[in-house]
Amino acid sequence: MEREDVVIVGGARTPFCEWLGGKRGDGERGGRLASMTAEDLGSIAIRAA
Repeated sequence: MEREDVVIVGGARTPFCEWLGGKRGDGERGGRLASMTAEDLGSIAIRAA
């Protein structure tokens, strides 16, 4: 069986580090994106991918 190369042709970063936990570090929203919902952030990431 011949081995095939895997190539990543695109990607997008998700902003959740600035939302969930963010600057607070206690699991609550507290980063710069705390005013946005998880759904809004997810839809932005999906459109960017």
